[in-house]
Amino acid sequence: MNALAPAIVVVTCASLLACGPPTEHTSWREEVELSGGRVITVERTVTWQDVTPWGQSKSYLTRSLTIEILTESGRAAAPIWRAERERVLLLDWDSSNREYILVTYPANCSRYREAGRPQPPYIQYRLRNGEWTQVPFEAELVGRRANMLVHPRVSQELEFLTVSQKEELQGGATGQTGQLVAEGRPPGCG
Repeated sequence: MNALAPAIVVVTCASLLACGPPTEHTSWREEVELSGGRVITVERTVTWQDVTPWGQSKSYLTRSLTIEILTESGRAAAPIWRAERERVLLLDWDSSNREYILVTYPANCSRYREAGRPQPPYIQYRLRNGEWTQVPFEAELVGRRANMLVHPRVSQELEFLTVSQKEELQGGATGQTGQLVAEGRPPGCG
């Protein structure tokens, strides 16, 4: 039996490494105030992976996220937007084109590089012809205030966030005032 112990330890360690660090998942509903003053409700999901170096404070990497725009009846008003390794900042309605606009921020350096190292450091989408389509970032959005919860905490118990509850939680990829900035890059992406 003692001869099997090292083999069991090796197999156990290998299987744990193959699985990678555990992921954590949460979902919630959130009110979003659009630039015209209208407030809509979205349902969001986020999956994180703990990437904390041993012995240091907790650090998480956003793996995947979704946003579903709901109608007053609770049904989806548009297709679900899905992405990996991005943080959502701004959702708005462009009344002249009758399209939703979504602005995100790369959550890590590899996503920033994949997006072409954008300056300003944002990725923009528009809901066109029933599909979310990536489009060039529109410079006139610089200075706009983030209206989505940017950094939900894994430990937070989120169910429903109102517009006023989110105001104190803004920051991160936006300036100190919570506004989209003209220059920058994700931390550590020199």
